[in-house]
Amino acid sequence: MKPLRGAGATLVLVLVAACSASTTGGGVPSAQPTATAASSWSGTDLLWDAIGDPTGFTAVGNSGVVVTSTDGKSWQQQKRFTGQTLRGMASDGSTVVAVGTGGTIASWPRSAPGSATVHPAGIDTPLLGVASGSGTWVVGGSSGSVVTSTDLTHWVKRSSGTDGDIFAIAYGAGHFAAVADTGSIVVSTDGTSWSTTRPADGLWLWGITYGPGGFLASGAGGTILQSPNGSQWTARSSVTTQVLRGVVYGPGGYLAVGSDAAAVSSPDGITWTPRPTGDEGVELWRPAATPTRWLAVGAGGTRLVSSDLTTWTGGHSTRTAFYGAGSDAATVLAAGVNGTVASRGTDGSWTTVATAPAKRELRSATHLGSTWVVTGGGGTILTSGDGASFSPRTSGSKAELWSTASIGPASTARLVVVGAGGALLVSGDLGQTWSSAPDPQQDTLFSVASGPAGLVAVGVDGATIQSADGLHWTTVKAASTQTLRAVAGDSKGYVAVGASGTVLTSADGLHWRRRPAVTDVTLRAVAKIGGSWVAVGGGGTIIRSSDLRSWHLVRSGTNSELFAVTSAPGKCAAVAVAGVDASITTNDCGSSWTLAP
Repeated sequence: MKPLRGAGATLVLVLVAACSASTTGGGVPSAQPTATAASSWSGTDLLWDAIGDPTGFTAVGNSGVVVTSTDGKSWQQQKRFTGQTLRGMASDGSTVVAVGTGGTIASWPRSAPGSATVHPAGIDTPLLGVASGSGTWVVGGSSGSVVTSTDLTHWVKRSSGTDGDIFAIAYGAGHFAAVADTGSIVVSTDGTSWSTTRPADGLWLWGITYGPGGFLASGAGGTILQSPNGSQWTARSSVTTQVLRGVVYGPGGYLAVGSDAAAVSSPDGITWTPRPTGDEGVELWRPAATPTRWLAVGAGGTRLVSSDLTTWTGGHSTRTAFYGAGSDAATVLAAGVNGTVASRGTDGSWTTVATAPAKRELRSATHLGSTWVVTGGGGTILTSGDGASFSPRTSGSKAELWSTASIGPASTARLVVVGAGGALLVSGDLGQTWSSAPDPQQDTLFSVASGPAGLVAVGVDGATIQSADGLHWTTVKAASTQTLRAVAGDSKGYVAVGASGTVLTSADGLHWRRRPAVTDVTLRAVAKIGGSWVAVGGGGTIIRSSDLRSWHLVRSGTNSELFAVTSAPGKCAAVAVAGVDASITTNDCGSSWTLAP
């Protein structure tokens, strides 16, 4: 077993930020920065996107992190201006624009990354992609939302013609082209009027760029699509079946990166070559390029840099970020990047107890009756009877698996796993064997929970399904179009939370009521701690309720993105995790929290 070690300097920075931050209602640290100068950065925040220019690289990610580097190796964190997750960015050469959850749009001069201005855009849905062309900025996001501006001050909502989540936008050949998670591609000459050039077919498209070979779009299953002007698209063989989340044109060609550290390059967009990065298992999100270097960013603060696409150096995910956590009466386990499953000691330290095959990124760790179930990328499922020795199981799926729940008596419980693209798996033998169950919809499901009316699963754009037995599922009318990241249940009902601070409650899993929001950041996890409910999310946000009707903010002691919260049933002690350096605990049912040593 290998103890996990964090950087002491990072911990000190987090403590200083927590103590000196200005506060919003409820005494929670606000998203405003605590220093005006940039500071050295080697964090574990997931970096969603990056851009490059002759002066170096800029990357953005979870909880509003903005980091810059002249060489891709040494990085500085810029002044934090929001607690929202920043998902996409672009530059017109003089101005940089970043967009994110909660309808966030911010800009700064290319030469002054520490002087960002946030622009009200009149939209509160997650914004995921941005591009600039012909004097117009175009931003896209959840449910096909598009807003445009010529001055970054006045924004106008547009109809994109797609109801998919727009993940990326590029400009070239006099056209904007945007890709969506439904497989649709829409184009526009001015950002105002849009037409569909590739109909939705369920193929998740993640990234798009423009270069001498025209537009290149990347997506699930190693998909590469090429078009000279965005009108006609031709599929190319990328020599990988991994998800390709981003693509960029750089010195001499194109680079696409994605899951399990996949990287492929092409001089023309037609012929592709694998480019091993040497960081097996890490999830890469987007590439960027300067005239002399390539960069790939991703989970756990990964920053891989190369001048020749053969040798990669720079910041790897050397420290662990946790995306899931679970508890039984005696043990707390967390799971995250590099396939790590870790156990929390009584002194607050974490010790690796298992590593997933191929170091697949892990999304959940759940204790169900007598069985631990860990899930993650590439259809990964691990099970254990003692939380110390884990066995990999054949899931029959290649989807990213996000969450597990059970239904029925512990000894004969049926286990259910949900994931990307509507993946829905069941097991009747405590997780040893798995089979697919029919899902009435194809949206990604992020979470599943058991309650008084059976199982409820939630996901993208408010997707909700319900089942009394785990085998037969029905679609529930969405109570919100916001993406729901987590659901939890007890004997009385269910609670679901998600983007823009969304909180929904239900007694039967069929009829949902939206509760007044007390934050606009994405809430990523929810759990019952003793007699209270607690939800956690971006920027170290924690909200708490004792009656499910009224919620209030609670100071967390960290600005890190909190991905999971867990408590043994009936206990007032709980742990919320972002990573090795950002685990927080409570012993009073979530009323107060302490940053773990």
